[in-house]
Amino acid sequence: MLQLIVSQPMTICPDGVKKTTSKCNLCNNTGTLHHILNSCYNMLDRYAWRLNNILSHIVKLFNNCAMKDSITVYSDLEGHNIAGGTIPPNILPTALKPDIVIVWPNSKRLSIIELTVPFETNLDSAKTRKTDKYSSLCSDIRASGYTVDFWTLEIGSRGYVNKTNLSTIKTLEKIFNYDVKAKCISVSLSKLALLGSYSIYNSRKEPVWNINSYLSI
Repeated sequence: MLQLIVSQPMTICPDGVKKTTSKCNLCNNTGTLHHILNSCYNMLDRYAWRLNNILSHIVKLFNNCAMKDSITVYSDLEGHNIAGGTIPPNILPTALKPDIVIVWPNSKRLSIIELTVPFETNLDSAKTRKTDKYSSLCSDIRASGYTVDFWTLEIGSRGYVNKTNLSTIKTLEKIFNYDVKAKCISVSLSKLALLGSYSIYNSRKEPVWNINSYLSI
């Protein structure tokens, strides 16, 4: 597992317990690593950029598959959506925008993938939250006569990919017949999360986020 290793100002309390003393420069809350990488409300655009780096990489994999299997791939990235969303309106009008929606041409089937980049201790809760959020949408699509596959991917903000997510990546590899093996995909997603978090950490004192382009590996 790739790790983001940083140091923080520390002080020793009278009872011998270490306590962080740094403050977040953007919101004045305690500047823990968890806060900087995932919880500062003034860094939401940076977190979205980090997620989109990973999302862009995954979409490229599916677009390569689209050439072979004639699937149609929509994503919550500029230039990759339909009518401002990711669910085709002719299938189901909805304000919800899953990160990736794949439409199979020869059957009434959708594959939905929702990506999250949580702190490592929140992987399971992120999965539960996303599953709950989209359960009604999946039910509505099924009620309209479609088969729906739904997966979540949680890539830790410090690059951790657990066994559950590696298993999901392997499942997607088998279904979509990637040219890249699941383990290599996992390593790539891990690197993108880590590099994105490294950029976010280095900019923790900067009030303005100036990075617009996506990372490439």
